[in-house]
Amino acid sequence: MSVSLTFRCPDDLAAVITSQVEATGQDRTSVVVEMLRSSLPSLPLADRNKLPAISAIYLVWSSNRLLYIGKTVNLKSRFLQHHRILQFVEAGTDTRIGWFPVAVDGLTYVEDSLIELLEPEFNGEAVIGSKLATFRIEPEKWEAFKSLVTNQGTSASAVLDEFIDKCLAERRIASDVSTPVGDNSNLINFIDKRIEESLVEVRSQLEELRGKLKAR
Repeated sequence: MSVSLTFRCPDDLAAVITSQVEATGQDRTSVVVEMLRSSLPSLPLADRNKLPAISAIYLVWSSNRLLYIGKTVNLKSRFLQHHRILQFVEAGTDTRIGWFPVAVDGLTYVEDSLIELLEPEFNGEAVIGSKLATFRIEPEKWEAFKSLVTNQGTSASAVLDEFIDKCLAERRIASDVSTPVGDNSNLINFIDKRIEESLVEVRSQLEELRGKLKAR
């Protein structure tokens, strides 16, 4: 797949974007993403192993969100181990990678110019060191889970990370309960603590429900 692009300078591109915003009434990000869809070759994130092995500027978007702009001397290799792949996955099932070829000596200038002009969400955002874990789950369950955490103002990664920490903590506590036969004090304390924590959570949920009912 090939595409003919004319890239003159950021001022020219800015003028085109401004003109489209005024003509369509859309916000700038929506205009930019629509331009990307119609102008650039792109692939779904799930098909990133099919990317060409070329030097390029790449842009990642999901729905009407422009997520990231980057440069690479080998597009295919870059996305086989991208440091933000987890963020891209969480952004949505419709996340796509668009690109256009740029000579190696021009990558930095073009990348810097586009980032300054288009202000993608993730550029400049710190990435906390982590490992990407893969597991199987039914699509319906995954979509329901993502909807739940979004409504709670958090992310799937944050909830899963908290859950793993909790499991590990409970396992450590349980492994510490190695008292002699007949001495169950540590185990009883552990059970009491878990019961108290559960009661606190239930009370909190009841208070939240009571507040919603009063609001009606």
